Amino acid sequence: MQELRARIKEILIARLNLDITPEEIDDDGALFGAKSQLGLDSVDSLEFIMGIEKEFKIEFSDEAAARVLKNIGTVAAYVAEQTGQSVPAQ
Repeated sequence: MQELRARIKEILIARLNLDITPEEIDDDGALFGAKSQLGLDSVDSLEFIMGIEKEFKIEFSDEAAARVLKNIGTVAAYVAEQTGQSVPAQ
């Protein structure tokens, strides 16, 4: 799961041209909205979703996006679920 989280961070950085390293992104920190650790907005979220969909060959419904795009951990859990990867119990 840690490798998946790292790959998702790399996609976020690349798609949004962020000048940070993956280590600077907190797995549990808010990605978008007023509490975003990175200052990202809804336009950024669309670009990020497109990158995730392309990389992992999955789709986000509007409902899933609203539920999942909270932090790296929730995105990783959704990707794992959609791609049939096992998700460790927390």
